[in-house]
Amino acid sequence: ISRRTASSVARERRPEQFELDQILAQVDARKKTRIPMRPIVEFSLLAGRRISETCRLLWEDINHEKKTCVVRDLKNSAGKGFHGEFPLLARAWDIVIAQPSVTRFIFSMQESKGVWKQVRAASAGAIYTDIKKVLGIKDLRLHDNRAECFSRMFEEGYNVPEVQQLSLH
Repeated sequence: ISRRTASSVARERRPEQFELDQILAQVDARKKTRIPMRPIVEFSLLAGRRISETCRLLWEDINHEKKTCVVRDLKNSAGKGFHGEFPLLARAWDIVIAQPSVTRFIFSMQESKGVWKQVRAASAGAIYTDIKKVLGIKDLRLHDNRAECFSRMFEEGYNVPEVQQLSLH
């Protein structure tokens, strides 16, 4: 059985700073969620990781000396099993180190009765989508933060090989 997937659609939408500020303010205002959305959203802007990659990051894959992290099973044209090491630049490092190391996963959430577990990428994405709806923000996805991260790096003067180290492409 062959599977067909749709071609990707080119995105030119970048989040505006006021939109990011609104989203983070809404994240902070939500007290009922146990998912660490502020660190996840900020990390996506600083590390350029997909939400599925972010939610799979493991404490054991952190290199404290080099301030890097390995992301396993990257999306790759060669298929599964490709792992890549990326630098945790400046504030991305601070966000990671601030997370509670209560499970194998860097981004964990506390369930009822004090049980901690991995954040599900679909759950984090759904919260982000809900926040956008509440704010009336159209045509913006959490994944757009990935491109925003790399665009900002170029604007800050990073060169192509430096951006490639973070993007793992």
